[in-house]
Amino acid sequence: EALGIPWIADYRDSWLDLPHLRMDKRSVRLKHARNRALAMRIMPRAAAATTVSEPLAADLRARHAGLDVSVIENGIELAEVTRAHARADGFRDRGSFVVAYTGNFFGRQSARSFIDGISLALEREPALRDELLVRFIGGLKPDERTLLTERAPLRTTVEHVEFLRHDDVLAQQRAADLLLLY
Repeated sequence: EALGIPWIADYRDSWLDLPHLRMDKRSVRLKHARNRALAMRIMPRAAAATTVSEPLAADLRARHAGLDVSVIENGIELAEVTRAHARADGFRDRGSFVVAYTGNFFGRQSARSFIDGISLALEREPALRDELLVRFIGGLKPDERTLLTERAPLRTTVEHVEFLRHDDVLAQQRAADLLLLY
């Protein structure tokens, strides 16, 4: 505004209607109410908005009458994927069956049931410790990280890396035997 140039709001995700919000917590409800008030105060200043999907665009149009909203879908850089695939061998674990999850867990989403299942499988079939490697690349919740250090069999079977460069994540995905999707 100070420079007199238009502001374009860019939404990668819904700011206000995240399905994984834990609305049973008072702190989350308060933050959500604050975000709604902030959106209603600042969005009228936007010259336009962009987002990644038609459902998000429809939501923005419904919330902010008259707002010019355009959809610019997420894309893929094929050259980046090709480079990552060429580097995947450097990430392969030849001795184990590798299960990889790349991403974060938000709100009610949790890796806990999968971690509990891996723990139970290792308890029932100790030989899996030499045959299986589970990689979580991205954000785990503090209690999930604690499980990985408290349960001895998991320490050698489950790896957690907070974040990697995007091309390294693509190479890790290509190198895995199985990708886990929540």
